[in-house]
Amino acid sequence: LISSRLCFSTKSLFKLLLTKLIRNEGFSIFFKIIEASVGKLGDKGMIAAIMRIETNFGRDTGNRIVPDVFYSFLYHRQKVLWAENNLVEYLIYARREKIDPFTIKGSYAGAIGYPQFLPASIIKYGLDGNRDGKIDLFNPNDAIPSLANFLTKNGFAKNQKKALASYYGSSIGYPAAAIKYAQAVKIALQK
Repeated sequence: LISSRLCFSTKSLFKLLLTKLIRNEGFSIFFKIIEASVGKLGDKGMIAAIMRIETNFGRDTGNRIVPDVFYSFLYHRQKVLWAENNLVEYLIYARREKIDPFTIKGSYAGAIGYPQFLPASIIKYGLDGNRDGKIDLFNPNDAIPSLANFLTKNGFAKNQKKALASYYGSSIGYPAAAIKYAQAVKIALQK
């Protein structure tokens, strides 16, 4: 038999986990940046949720050399147009930011930084939040405004699910999970 003290509802367990997460030092750094930008950014709970889901607040941004990822897709003739476009956009980004393109590591799909942007999204939505002259998605001061910019430009205020589907590349699963996580973050922050 399971003790009634060990039985948590999903909602209360999720709230407990979020409360512990919010006390976590990594989260507090992100949340301070989110709080400072909230007037411009909009939904701070959603931004926190996406950063948590994508990279656990920057703890797991990927370990694959980004151009190699796109070259691998091309070599194996998979998603050729997508891979070509992202490789070109990545090289444009690296040149513009004066970065050796073989030093940046990302996900198995070539997504980069804390928000896990594909290169085309960095070019289109990336912002220099700390005004140091660079767009560095491994820096929360740039990553958070860039993510907010993506959501805003994709109509988040009017249709959250559609904006999140644009972000993830699919309307299945991710949008609903991100919305629930953001709601839980907001509840946990009220305490």
